[in-house]
Amino acid sequence: MVGPGGLKQNMTNGISFVFIGQFSIHHRNSAIDHSDCDREADRFIFPYNFLYMNTRIKAALRYFFEKNGWLYLCYFLFYSYFLMQVKNELGWSVYLGIFCLLNVLMAPAVIFTFVEDRVGERNWIYWLTWTCSFVLIPLVIMWVVQYFSWAKWMGLAWMEDGWVIIVARDLVISSVLIYWLLKLTQENPVFLKFRKRLRRLSFFKLAMIIFALLALALPFFTNDFQNMLNDRPVGQWFFSYLIFIPQIFIIYASYYLYYYIHHYFLFNKVLQRKGVIAYLLGCIGLILLLTPILNSVFDQFPVIKQLTIHPLGATGIQNFDDITYIFPLIAMIFSFPIIVLIEWNKKSTAMQTLEQEKTKAELSLLKQQINPHFFFNTLNNLYALSLEKSDLTPETILKLSKLMRFVIYKGAEEYVRVEDEVNYLKDYIDLQKLRLNTPFELKMDIKVENDAQPIPPLMLINLVENAFKHGIQPSEKPGYIHLLLEVNPKQLKFRLQNSVDPEKGDVPAGGMGLQNLRKRLQIRYPKRHELEISEGQTFEVTLYLDL
Repeated sequence: MVGPGGLKQNMTNGISFVFIGQFSIHHRNSAIDHSDCDREADRFIFPYNFLYMNTRIKAALRYFFEKNGWLYLCYFLFYSYFLMQVKNELGWSVYLGIFCLLNVLMAPAVIFTFVEDRVGERNWIYWLTWTCSFVLIPLVIMWVVQYFSWAKWMGLAWMEDGWVIIVARDLVISSVLIYWLLKLTQENPVFLKFRKRLRRLSFFKLAMIIFALLALALPFFTNDFQNMLNDRPVGQWFFSYLIFIPQIFIIYASYYLYYYIHHYFLFNKVLQRKGVIAYLLGCIGLILLLTPILNSVFDQFPVIKQLTIHPLGATGIQNFDDITYIFPLIAMIFSFPIIVLIEWNKKSTAMQTLEQEKTKAELSLLKQQINPHFFFNTLNNLYALSLEKSDLTPETILKLSKLMRFVIYKGAEEYVRVEDEVNYLKDYIDLQKLRLNTPFELKMDIKVENDAQPIPPLMLINLVENAFKHGIQPSEKPGYIHLLLEVNPKQLKFRLQNSVDPEKGDVPAGGMGLQNLRKRLQIRYPKRHELEISEGQTFEVTLYLDL
């Protein structure tokens, strides 16, 4: 989330103004008529307006898919298909008519999922809004649809006989369940921990888990085992079930060999070195060689003859019958997209790792530039006090030592507590008060929800240094610095206003400190920050960071 008055929009408007200004000047100095000038201006302005529109569309799509509202639309599509099949009313008009009706009924709930962040925390306002959106307003809409026969107008006459009430009831209940299930799986720490563990699983472990679940469930889907359940005592069929499980697991886990040889030999080596023809011949050879061997092993397992879980279990089927090659062929075909996805993910991860290493190196270099920049400024301050033989020199050295300690040790860390960063800014301002003879007005408004909130170190000092160096120090008249810092778990907002002496000229916005800050923001917070600079009688800079 970025601040008001987007930077990209300001840049676009600024560029457009420059082009219009250029063409206006050109018009005054030549005989070009207004229509030619407008057409020429539009030719240059249009690409920037188009880029701005394209950026806004991307931002809207990103916001749309970040919320859960589009998942409800997917559910409505499924429910529409289900109702169409139940009533045996097939066709596009019926399908779209049901989908539109469901969206009308649950429109408040869908809208709520897109704006619930603005409702606030789960207080009484949240619960009241949620109840109205998911229960009360949909029931009112249901009554209106039923009373005014809107379903009939939509070409759904069959829904007039109480079906609207049934559909609305089921839709409200299922939508409420989906809402809380999504909240549970997306916010609950247990589920989040489970998702992290699931991502860390290798393909081998995931495949073994699937084969184990298959071994546990497959007997119950065979007629032979169902007859066993009906004809035998519990103890006998349960004992047989325990014996079947490891046999079924070994049979189906053996097909992992096809994937392993396919991936690490045929795909990674044969295909890469010898080409497609050699790769296809290798796949055929693998199936024809490995399948009879595995079939010979499977044929020794009792479960093959007792339950119909494999083609070998059918009457009259031998090791080399065509039907026994179906499972290996399926394993080879379905393993190919999995192999492609895994290899692509490896390359993507490697590229991200290289990019992260590059980013860390650039950030380290920029931090190294901050230290000399800071030392030069502070040593110049100390030199000025020593020339005056000021009694404040010892206190200044002590504060300077404290500031340098923060820069050297805390500045090397990736994140620091926002409390430490604020104390560092206060110490720097105190040091400037000791050094400067010119009085100035200082206002600090700091609103931090959590003092332990981590933020990047030395991100704000450049702006404060800039205010003193170009605003307070060169001015012979009393100036002012107004500083605002607001930090919450999602966003940091920092605004700094300082006076400018008109006789000394404008504050340079392109010094080394500000350039360093821009580069760090672009590296650490790409598309997640906004830096606004306003120059005039006062110099104002506003920084927004999405934490």
